[in-house]
Amino acid sequence: MKISTRVLAALMALGVCAFAIGCGQEQKVVDPKGAEVIKKVTEAPVRAEFAPLGEIKDGRKNIYAVVKTLRSSYWKEVVKGLEAGGKEANANIYMGASLREIDWQSQKALIDSIMDKKVDAVVMAPADSTNMVPVVQALKAKKIPVVLLDTALYSEDYDAGFMTNNVVAGMKAGEEMLKLLKKNGAKETDELVVRIQLSSQTSSTMMDRLDGLNSFWTEKAPKTWKLNKMLLVDQGDNQMTRKMSEKALKTDKIRGIIALNNSPTVAATETIEKMNRKDVAVVGFDYAPGTARVIANPDYKVASIVQNQHMMAVEAVKAATAIANGGKASGKVTDTGINVISNENYKAYEASLKK
Repeated sequence: MKISTRVLAALMALGVCAFAIGCGQEQKVVDPKGAEVIKKVTEAPVRAEFAPLGEIKDGRKNIYAVVKTLRSSYWKEVVKGLEAGGKEANANIYMGASLREIDWQSQKALIDSIMDKKVDAVVMAPADSTNMVPVVQALKAKKIPVVLLDTALYSEDYDAGFMTNNVVAGMKAGEEMLKLLKKNGAKETDELVVRIQLSSQTSSTMMDRLDGLNSFWTEKAPKTWKLNKMLLVDQGDNQMTRKMSEKALKTDKIRGIIALNNSPTVAATETIEKMNRKDVAVVGFDYAPGTARVIANPDYKVASIVQNQHMMAVEAVKAATAIANGGKASGKVTDTGINVISNENYKAYEASLKK
């Protein structure tokens, strides 16, 4: 089997690892709390138009940030990072979001709404790695800096990016699943099935994780331990993802679920808990409250690949502000790293969050 350069690089890494719009008249100082902006976004019927995040002052660069959604703990933490980044960079932050993670049309509409204004820089988490390319190209055509966070584009038309190395993360998910299956008593001669849940097949984040997972599994898993190739894709629908978790648990010889993003991770962990399926291991992404609760229960075999989304957002705002001021980012893409959280180390991880 031929392995791509990207996967080879990821294998090496795995071995080592464990904007702005100037309005004609600037607004005076306002200080809406991040929680109020989150509330506005989550209650929006389609999308949230740009709103100030944190303090707005005259004379600072205005950074407009577009995220995928705020209907998850992951993106709420991104908002906190954007606000903190604005304080560190001495920049004004305006934020907008779509309703669902896959809704690139709403993201496009948000960007379209600012195209006739003076923009200093844009921070973006693309909802679709292909369909958002022309949107970013239109910004670049106007010489507007674009800094990505969380998700890459299938294009080089951006200034900098801060995100997880998702091929490595996918491989790590596969590695953790092998460990949990063995802890749950699976023998290498057993015939068993692992299902895969995700929200989108148009996000480079999830597709890179899938590539990494498949490559690792082909190389390392016992031949009788199968990844079911029929993906369970929920399209960002929280009700659908829970139904898909229930469907996964009806699969013949099911012993594991790998969820490649936050919402199906919560659904999978809470569903095995609800159905008392201690025989099924779950590996997912991020650290939502539902996921954390099941990880803390030693009766279940659950682990999650946790990203540094707060850091992503802080660094993206700082880079966007620096570029808007005539400087340069430190690199094209910065890997912000991952941590694997399980029942063995969750207490130490949670303690670190309180510091």
